Amino acid sequence: MLIPMNRDERIRTITEIYKQYSGRKSKTLEDKNTYLWRYATKFLEKMEKFEAPWSIIELTLYYLAKQKRASGINSLQNDKVIECSIEMAINELKKQDMDIQTIADNHQFALKHNFEFAHKVNDGGYPNLVVWYVGKQISPSYVALSKSCQKTMEHMDNDERLMLPDPNFIRHKRIFCIANKKYGVKVKHILDNELIDIISESL
Repeated sequence: MLIPMNRDERIRTITEIYKQYSGRKSKTLEDKNTYLWRYATKFLEKMEKFEAPWSIIELTLYYLAKQKRASGINSLQNDKVIECSIEMAINELKKQDMDIQTIADNHQFALKHNFEFAHKVNDGGYPNLVVWYVGKQISPSYVALSKSCQKTMEHMDNDERLMLPDPNFIRHKRIFCIANKKYGVKVKHILDNELIDIISESL
């Protein structure tokens, strides 16, 4: 994802990201007369005061939309909720080294098992991806970033898919990988051709 440069592009991107994370339904682009646009503008002003990089802004939006005490789009101008979300975003950035090591360990496990994520031990059983994820041999981050995991998920039924990471987490992890170049480059070095294309092509 390219970092939007002019102010209107930033505001519009904020509205789109917020809608996707919060589940707010709207098929049309927001214009400057909507409440969401106005609140997104105020949110951007607050983030600019913190001199926050775009990677922090995107992560903050994710946590902002997920906090239970947030009240719809009003959360975009709620100082306490925003500050709490920023703190969560910064903490996630600090955790990235541990996450990188987990992804490396998961990749070695996948290599050892020939990436047979779709294989089922017996008819009526779960695919290895589900078994390994539930058994903690494969982490949520690896599921989100692995090309083989993605292909396996595309052919799963709803019951199987519900046992894996939430789609919002997967999207969030992919955005994080693209937005945080240092993190993304480390993941690409580990996964190489196994990294999903949308991320690999952006790095």
